[in-house]
Amino acid sequence: MRRFAVKILRCAQDDRGAFPYTVAPRAEYNGTEEVMRLKFAIVGGDARLALLAGLLRRDGNRVCTYALERAELPEDIPKAGCLQGCVYGADCVVLPTPAETGGFLFAPLSAEKLRAEELVGALWQGQRLFGGRLGDGLCLAALRQGLVVEDLL
Repeated sequence: MRRFAVKILRCAQDDRGAFPYTVAPRAEYNGTEEVMRLKFAIVGGDARLALLAGLLRRDGNRVCTYALERAELPEDIPKAGCLQGCVYGADCVVLPTPAETGGFLFAPLSAEKLRAEELVGALWQGQRLFGGRLGDGLCLAALRQGLVVEDLL
């Protein structure tokens, strides 16, 4: 069985001045394109997101976590002491699946509870927010904040 890793490649600027992303399997990547490394903020979740953090870091991306205090993470992945420190400068903010339960972020490996709206308030326009089964309130708040929302379920 062959395993492919995905690389995100920077393309020419589009009319809006943004860099659209194209995705190519690592097997097709010949080293001539400029590989774009991203910063991922992983907030909350369980062992699945801790594993994702390690995989993203192994692929050369910058990763920071919050609300994963009791998770076993590689030593080179920082556990931020505050939400703002985790999401500052992040290209992508990754939430768990399910993202929230009862208005609070799903974070069984954290000692504190974080309201979903508090999370959105720490983000800024243009950041990409990924999560599974995002609640209506969270989605509305994120869209009002100008975030790009991707619900995985």
